Amino acid sequence: MGFRVPEDISICGFTNGDRSKACDPLLTTVDQRGTQVGKKAAEILIGLVEGSLPMDKTVHGMVRTSLVIRGTTR
Repeated sequence: MGFRVPEDISICGFTNGDRSKACDPLLTTVDQRGTQVGKKAAEILIGLVEGSLPMDKTVHGMVRTSLVIRGTTR
């Protein structure tokens, strides 16, 4: 379509995997911190199984993400 990245259009991916560093220009991404998300989910699951967290209520957790700015955004 003739768009130039990042001059005409910005592109942002989501996961910050190896592919984001293997393109030209390098892809701006959101780092989801997947390992931390998995650890938090495991902590909640273990708490439910062991009874330290209530089974009848929703358990919330938060893992902060970060924006990794690279060549596909200005």
